[in-house]
Amino acid sequence: MAVNRNNTIKRDKFLWKQDRDNYLKWYPRLKRTLAAQKGVRPSDIELLLHIYDISFFSLQDLLDCGVVSTVQTLQKHIQRLKNADLVKNFEPPKRRMGVSGTYRISQTGKFLITRLYRILSGEEAWPAE
Repeated sequence: MAVNRNNTIKRDKFLWKQDRDNYLKWYPRLKRTLAAQKGVRPSDIELLLHIYDISFFSLQDLLDCGVVSTVQTLQKHIQRLKNADLVKNFEPPKRRMGVSGTYRISQTGKFLITRLYRILSGEEAWPAE
């Protein structure tokens, strides 16, 4: 006396609810797609997610919180993000005084992260790969 579950449960709605709420399942694929569209690496998108809520930051600020382990790696990340117009200089470095520069996330970078959140929540269509 087995009851067919497909008759009792709307299978499409059940699957959609499970997939829609599982952000971690789709995040890596979306991160790679958006990184390829912007011409940066997926690790740069990770860094952009970390600095999204910070108004202004320096390389030393990011090193202190342990986002990236070395200065050279962090400089490469920032340079790629600057080339893609996702991060901008707020205050240039004063090398003679030993003061590092201050950066901020650009409007393009903010738009990219909000787009990532909208795609994951289902408010925006998935981008073409």
